[in-house]
Amino acid sequence: MTHPENHPYEIFFPDKTQSLIIGTFPCIDFTQRNYGHWFYSTNNKNLLWTILSTVFTSSVIDRQEKEKLLSTYNFGMADIAQVIQRTNQTCADTDFKIIEPNRKLLTLIADNINLALYFTSKTAQKLTNDFYFENFKSKICNTQINLPSPSKSASRSIARTDDYKRYKNLNATLNTMTYRIEKYSELLNNKL
Repeated sequence: MTHPENHPYEIFFPDKTQSLIIGTFPCIDFTQRNYGHWFYSTNNKNLLWTILSTVFTSSVIDRQEKEKLLSTYNFGMADIAQVIQRTNQTCADTDFKIIEPNRKLLTLIADNINLALYFTSKTAQKLTNDFYFENFKSKICNTQINLPSPSKSASRSIARTDDYKRYKNLNATLNTMTYRIEKYSELLNNKL
């Protein structure tokens, strides 16, 4: 087991935020002990910014451009874990345990029931719901949408889903990346 890790970023929640993208915890570059310059930015291990820049036809290279893209479409960004301990040296959600949830996020959800919640994994959704119930003894009332995982390592599991297989039968040139882009476009359609 490794040492506890504190989340390196604050919740991004601009004034006009209507929707929140929620993940679990940033991936780390184990060789350089670096989380990248912002959410989902470590060593190209995650495709979120490639997907969002394609969906919203906007170039996003640095943190400032990413914040501008999210602000333009009234999105915020956060993770459910504040402090974790990895059980293995991977970025997989299954390879860490949450020592402390992000209580600011839980309060933000409770205080903004009209906020739509977009989860980047089923694990992020389950953990958020579990910690919310543990803290407030009630269920989340917000709209919840589960996005396909933007993690590159999720490609095999996405390819095994019935939904992906249906898409693939309709379009043989489809791959897990184009599937993700189509699903994000469909699920974020109220933002376009």
